[in-house]
Amino acid sequence: MPVVSIYLFDHLGVPGLLQHGGRCDWGWCPPTHFGWAFLLAVWLGVAWLIAAGLSRLLRRLAGDPGPAGG
Repeated sequence: MPVVSIYLFDHLGVPGLLQHGGRCDWGWCPPTHFGWAFLLAVWLGVAWLIAAGLSRLLRRLAGDPGPAGG
């Protein structure tokens, strides 16, 4: 799913993600270096948000106020 999502972002209009040239087999153009970096940043951000949400939820369920005390 993460690799296929680059085509969704390209369809939504994010420029520079795919190499539109002669190497598009069956309409699937390979990602550019920027495309790979963008994809990595997006999915690492999604994983970070999920981990932060789970951490906050588990702290709240355990009754721990957290590092800020509130």
